Amino acid sequence: MVRRIIRSAASLIFVFTLLLLSGCGAGEQVKAMEEYRSGITSICDQLAACNDTLEGIDPESEDAQNLLLSTVDDIARLFNEAAQLPAPEGYSKAQETARSAADRMQEADEAYHKAFEAASFDQTAFKEAQEAYHSANGQLQDLLSLLHSTARD
Repeated sequence: MVRRIIRSAASLIFVFTLLLLSGCGAGEQVKAMEEYRSGITSICDQLAACNDTLEGIDPESEDAQNLLLSTVDDIARLFNEAAQLPAPEGYSKAQETARSAADRMQEADEAYHKAFEAASFDQTAFKEAQEAYHSANGQLQDLLSLLHSTARD
């Protein structure tokens, strides 16, 4: 009788220990996701400020081109920072999307520089830049959708 009580108590302690350990793992996963979302949110806030800067550029001003290019450089840097954030385990799709968006934004950045820094404005490079810019922003939207869903890889 005493042995059975001891075995039952030991089994119960073992089960509770397993539950606690598995709960810690889940807690770490939740914490990792919260940190990732927080990092992406911070970057999105900075991107919104860059967007405000772009919208505020007076095309007639002397420094419009320099301001545009430096802001696009900042945007490309922020996309790269997003790609460098470690996605939580099970969210490799988010990581892949962030990397792809950063690559497309880098293409946009380079094409904008090519368009505006040419001896005469390069319309073809400008079109390429706009396509890459819009593609990167679409991928960023996809990333945000992934983060707001509960679906894992």
